[in-house]
Amino acid sequence: MYSDGPRAKFTGHSLDKNDVNWSEKIRNHEWTSSHVARLRISRDIAEFTYGTKI
Repeated sequence: MYSDGPRAKFTGHSLDKNDVNWSEKIRNHEWTSSHVARLRISRDIAEFTYGTKI
């Protein structure tokens, strides 16, 4: 069911659990929009690559 194929790597605007400013990032509309867009792109790539629909 799951593959060991290529995985999306999030760099730059990551949300690390040890990041003390995580709540600030969540409230920042620009950061949130950017992160959501990255997640959507990753989902679309997975659907295209593996032929799955989430």
